This record gives sequence, C-alpha cells and structure tokens, in this order.
Amino acid sequence: MNSKNIIYKVVAISVITALSLVIAKNVWEILCLSISQWNEPILYGDSWTFTGTKTTEGATIQSLLSQHNEHRIVFSKAAALFETNVLNIAPAQTALLQTLILLLLSFGLWACLSGKILKSKTMWLITSLAGSALISNPWQYENLGWEFQTPWIFINTLTLFSAVVITFEKKAMSPVTSALQDILVAATPWIAIFSTGQGIALGLALCICSWTNSRRLGLISTASFTSALLSTYYLLDYQKPAYHPDYQFNPYYFLKILTGGSWQGLAFLIVVSAVVLAINYKAIKIPLRIAGAVLMPFLFSIIFAGMTTLSRSGFGIGQANSPRYVSHSLMAGLSCILIVALCSQKRSSQVKLLSLGPGVLTLLAFSSFNFSSVVQDFRDQWENAKTFQETSRSNFKCLAQKASLIKKGIEHTCPDGPHHKDIALEYFKGNTAIKPQGWHKKLIDK
Repeated sequence: MNSKNIIYKVVAISVITALSLVIAKNVWEILCLSISQWNEPILYGDSWTFTGTKTTEGATIQSLLSQHNEHRIVFSKAAALFETNVLNIAPAQTALLQTLILLLLSFGLWACLSGKILKSKTMWLITSLAGSALISNPWQYENLGWEFQTPWIFINTLTLFSAVVITFEKKAMSPVTSALQDILVAATPWIAIFSTGQGIALGLALCICSWTNSRRLGLISTASFTSALLSTYYLLDYQKPAYHPDYQFNPYYFLKILTGGSWQGLAFLIVVSAVVLAINYKAIKIPLRIAGAVLMPFLFSIIFAGMTTLSRSGFGIGQANSPRYVSHSLMAGLSCILIVALCSQKRSSQVKLLSLGPGVLTLLAFSSFNFSSVVQDFRDQWENAKTFQETSRSNFKCLAQKASLIKKGIEHTCPDGPHHKDIALEYFKGNTAIKPQGWHKKLIDK
C-alpha cells in the first residue's frame, strides 16, 4: 500500500468518525429533550392553542382549519386531539418524539436522495453523513426543544421527500408507480400548506422543480399548489394578524436568514459550493430532473427567506438571528454539499481525497474556523436547548400552582410569558375544550 492510499484511508476514517460523533451527539440530545417532554409534558407560548380557547371549541373541522397567526396548523391540532381523546395523555406530550422520528426519517430520505444522484459509494457515505449532521444542526435548538415547532421539522422532511419523488423518470416506472408519483406530487402542496405557513415555500419550490422532471408533473404540481393557496387565503377567509408589521422587504434581513443567521457555517458552505460549481459546471452532466432535485432544498430556503422577510422584517433585524429560522435555512446547505459532491465525483478518480470533500466542508462549517472552541460551541447550543425547555417547564409549573392557589384565595405571581395569560389559567381551571389530564392534572391536584 503506497503512502497516498494510507493518507486517504486515515483521513477518510477520521472524517467518517467525526461526522458520526456529531450525528450521535445531536440525536442523543434530541432524544433527551423528547423524553423530558414525554415525562413532564409542557405547553409554552403558541402551544396553548392546543387546549382550545373556549369550552365550545371542540374537535370540529372549523377548529382544525382555523387560522393561528398566519398559519393553519391542522395536523398539529389533530395530533393534540389524538393525544387527549385517544391516548388519554396531555396535549403535545408526543410532540418532540414526533420531531425525533421526523429527523430520523429525514436522514433516510437524504441518504436515498444522495444515492440516486451519486455513483461512488464512498462519496455517498460521506455525503449522507454530512447531510444528516446538517439536518440535526444544534443551532436550530428552539425547534428541537419547543413542542409547538414540530411542523418546522415536518416541512423539511417533506421537502426531502419531494426531492426524492421528482428524481424518478416516468419511462422507467410502471403505470402504478407513475400514478403514485402523480398523487404524491398533487398531495404535497396541500399537506404542506395546511401544516404551517412555511408550507407555501415548499409548495412553490416543488411547483417550480417538478417542471424539470416532466410537463406532466409540472402541470399537476402547479394546479395543486394554486388550488391549495386559493383555499387557505380565499375560501377560508384569511386575516392578516393585526399585531404583525406591514409587509416590507429588507435585503439585509433576507441575506441574514438565507445565510444561516446566527449559524455562520451556512454562509461558508454557500460561498464554497458556488466557487466549486463555477469551476466545474461544464463538467457536470446530469439529467435536468436530477438538477431540479439537487437545487430544490436551496430554492425552498430562498423562498422561505423571502416570505419571512416580507412578513417579519418589520420586527427588526435582530429577529433574523432567531434559532427557529436555521431549520429551513440549513436546507440550502444540503444542496451545497450535494453540488460539491457532484463536482468532486468527476475528479475523485484522479484525486481520491476529493471524495471526502462534502464531509470536510461540513465539519469546517460547524467549526466556523474557530477550531479551539468548536466543541464548546456545540455544547453551548445544546445547553441553550435545555435551558429553553427547563425555563418553559418552570413557568408551566408556576402557572399550574397559581391556578391551584387561586381556588384557595391565595395570590401567586409567575414570570410573564407569551400567549398564556388568558389561556393557561382557564386551562388549569378546566374551562377550555381540552381538560388537564395525566401529569397536568397531577400538578393542579397537589
């Protein structure tokens, strides 16, 4: 074995080990957050909407389709009703377990997408691990520790699923499989848009990228997206929340979100992949439908950043650094490492180390070139997630105690918190559509 092969194997093992450790750490922390929510399920902020604001608002179609802020969160509301009415547990008790399952499913979909695009097994393994590390990125900790944010992870999973679906070519499929592809493309915009407002970004991205597969899928996705959009905004009488700022577009706000906000590594991935593509674009020869699938996560991120800028930039530039936005922005990073993998695949026969490019770039993105404190940065993000959940749980317990003491004529003060002043006490008093049960009931029965 010559020295070049030895160097290659050492570096390959190191990169694979490092990526595997990052993924294992991320999954472990998310599992701990999920178990904590299962054992002591809490409601925080917007999660209080799962209790229903009135005793008359039960499991009706109208309540499921009703607007929450600018979103329709049909599936989250349905999950809460299933938890309370079928499983007899507290609302949102399974939410973070759902998040974990969706992330694991995203790992599998990403590996499938990479496998359909990359020919080299080594390149596929490295790219699959690099993408999984990005998907479970701890800089998105708010979405990993808040029970209300499961739809954000679901939309990412659905984006990857859609990208896989449009890689299949009609002439290579049976009539049954082709019909199934049509159904999935038609259903996705409806599922996405009625899951959360960001589903519009996915619907539009799929609508555009489906045309790279075939005219048939393009027409199906366009018709489906248009009808779903008309339904949520016109048939269901959409109302812009009164407390939201006027629509405006701040270019700096847009760029902050698109490049990862507080996570600087995404900007690095975007710049490097753009340079690599500029150098190698003539050598990349792939079918148009594959190019559409590769770019779909990036297009989704661009549309999401634009939508958020229009509706949120009025709140101030600081909000662009919100950890919740990292979840959708990091999808651009997935397209970036696929682009690097495709370019490297063309040259890896001459320089084998290039097959490790996607993995090395991802590790550099996580470090943001601050190698001395990269491990501490990771720990800090997971500490932020734990602190967020622990603070929310402390406030939740305080509200339950306050409700119990009110019955005894005793005043009790709790820290201010979003969206709970009117709903929380009513919930603990049993005046909402969903009543306290399980651990929630134990808190007020003490």
